[in-house]
Amino acid sequence: MNYKIISAVLGTVAAIVGACMFLCLPWGSAYLGGGSNELQGARGLLFGGGISMALAGALAFFGRGADKERLFRKEAIVIVALSWIMAVFLGALPYLFAGVLRATDTPMSFCDAFFESASGLTTTGATVFSSLENKETLPRTILMWRMTTHFLGGLGVICFFVALLGHGANGKAVFKIERSVSSAPAAKMRTTASYLFFIYISLNIVCCVALLCCGTSLFDAISHAFSVVALGGFSTRDASVAYFTADPNANGLAVEIVLCFFMIASGTNYWLIYWCAVGKPGKLFRDSEWRLFMSLLIVGIAATTFFGVVHRDFKKTLPEETDVAVEVGGQLDRYIIDDGSDDPENLNRRPNKTIAASAPRAGLWESFRRASFQTISLATGAGFATYRYEYWNSTSLIILAILMYIGGCAGSAAGGAKVIRALLAWKSISQSLAATFSPNVVRSTRIDGEIVDKERLHAAVAYLFAFSSLIFVTAAIVTALEPDAIWLARHESQVEKMSDIYVASISMYANVGPAFGVLGSFDNFGALSDPTKFLFGWAALLGRLEIWTILALFSPNFWRNR
Repeated sequence: MNYKIISAVLGTVAAIVGACMFLCLPWGSAYLGGGSNELQGARGLLFGGGISMALAGALAFFGRGADKERLFRKEAIVIVALSWIMAVFLGALPYLFAGVLRATDTPMSFCDAFFESASGLTTTGATVFSSLENKETLPRTILMWRMTTHFLGGLGVICFFVALLGHGANGKAVFKIERSVSSAPAAKMRTTASYLFFIYISLNIVCCVALLCCGTSLFDAISHAFSVVALGGFSTRDASVAYFTADPNANGLAVEIVLCFFMIASGTNYWLIYWCAVGKPGKLFRDSEWRLFMSLLIVGIAATTFFGVVHRDFKKTLPEETDVAVEVGGQLDRYIIDDGSDDPENLNRRPNKTIAASAPRAGLWESFRRASFQTISLATGAGFATYRYEYWNSTSLIILAILMYIGGCAGSAAGGAKVIRALLAWKSISQSLAATFSPNVVRSTRIDGEIVDKERLHAAVAYLFAFSSLIFVTAAIVTALEPDAIWLARHESQVEKMSDIYVASISMYANVGPAFGVLGSFDNFGALSDPTKFLFGWAALLGRLEIWTILALFSPNFWRNR
């Protein structure tokens, strides 16, 4: 094992993470809306960034003179896996050094910080924070770092490394491990990474400008652009995207449309976006994976709309009102996002001195709007929420869970098992079925006119089996170890606990974020035990690196000499 090369590359990655921490410092200024405790946030970023830079220096010193040495596949796997693991641990430092509170009078533990960092960098988007808008407990500098982890993780820390620094054959080897580049239009790997980098940055800029045009603040526009293009799901608001429905300064419908567009774009293979940008959109519409991806979205939207209307889900979307803080004239006003219900019990439970921002009753258009946003959000792994979808009918929830599991296209920012693997697995199953009654017929499997070899088919099936097995095992472990207190407080049974944790496991491995039940749309993971949060953080990391890269490190054969 060539440890010098590994050390040199890890040092560069640590420097990139530290530099990004320092870039978040300006958001603490009063001019940009920083609160009175921004010195606390700056301390967290300075200490975290300083440790990252010191580690980068130490690793670079140990790896000096390694640039011209050859990098093999094993070293590449180690570099990618350790880069992500190191980035997650470094990313947790600002939360710990800043002393932020995840809830009232509840400081963040190490497991809280690890989970938040892993969730951000893997673009999972689940959070432990219960109050994102309180500047006294969560400085804007730390909030911006939280969003920046999405920006870093959406493209991939190794892709940033290769795009910015290259490193020749070494960069090519590690880049191929982190991202699939089989359909890349460029021969040189640095050029390939640069194309990805340019597409990613362009999507962020255009999304930010579009959100500003919708009436959001600059901080919200940048933060949500980082989040949606990376398909992360972190928000600067406790009510997620539902905040903009009540914000009188923003056009809530326009915000949802913009986010839906960029969720679909970011769930599309970036090389297809490249071909569209160079004037060859035909490649997009001829791509089997993208056509299946869009078909799943369309069918999912139609089904959730239909079943939602039949079960009257959209007239009872918010059985518990969602309280939203909206800044008007420099002051925070409290709004209630209401579904228009005249339920006397709901009216009596409304706190005094609040303003009821009643949404229109859910007609066909409103039902379609709600179903569309939530289906696209969960299917692409973004995880934004506008309504409490977890109270929808069971058929719609099953559809959403399946879409969460499948995820987006290969070569995109989306997580999940990937549409192309689902397509390959289906073809493999169909071929095996046909072989039972026509065993002597030689059949070839084609996708987009190209023959797919059996090794690729078997690899897709093996991945789906491993992916599903890990979800099941993780859910079983968490169900056994997690205390019942959260569910007992809501008078829920063990069956509901089991289903909530199982869907949460799907959400972690598919890098979606929110789940169902107590871990649903407007809830957070903060009340879970530390072991559960630590395990879920690793699950998100495994899902982001598509399992094998991390699991390879635990194989004894991997560390043996060639």
